[in-house]
Amino acid sequence: MGRLLGWIDSWATRRRKISRGETYRDFSDPAPVQVLALEAKQLDFDTPLSVPLSATVRVYFQFLPQENVASVLREIRESLANFCQQDPFFRDHPPSWTPIFDPPLLGHELAADHSWTRSLLGGVEAALGTSPILGAAQFPCDGFINQNEFNIPTLIFGPKGAGAHNVDEYVEIRSVLQTAEALLTTALEWCNVSA
Repeated sequence: MGRLLGWIDSWATRRRKISRGETYRDFSDPAPVQVLALEAKQLDFDTPLSVPLSATVRVYFQFLPQENVASVLREIRESLANFCQQDPFFRDHPPSWTPIFDPPLLGHELAADHSWTRSLLGGVEAALGTSPILGAAQFPCDGFINQNEFNIPTLIFGPKGAGAHNVDEYVEIRSVLQTAEALLTTALEWCNVSA
């Protein structure tokens, strides 16, 4: 497993060097490769020298909007096959690959001059009296489905908080109210309704 984790780490290093595009230009790790879970056997103090017969590792690859994801996945699979051919253990015991998300979570972006982008930025500024910062999210989400599959321009906007998907996840109440106000202002402007 240590050697397989080394192969995964080589991909993390490689992905840090990909073309970032304009939206992700300031990200230190624009397309992270992360080990999310590793399971090999529980600690058993009755048989401390036992070796697990199997192990599982869950790995996450993030993709950028301009990437040909099918091509990148082929390259990753070919790299894994080459690694296995060169490794004395994995040559005889090749790992299986089971996608968690199929298709994977894709990156997406909407141009700064798109009418929906301008509308949301204007709604936020009108409601909150401050110019919002337009950028990219440092996390994946299903927003790409709306945009890529249904041609619905999609932006990610929401309240301040932290701890997403963890036991201590939270949002700031004041920010929730400000978000609602900004979205209402944007919707009224988008639908050309006078307040």
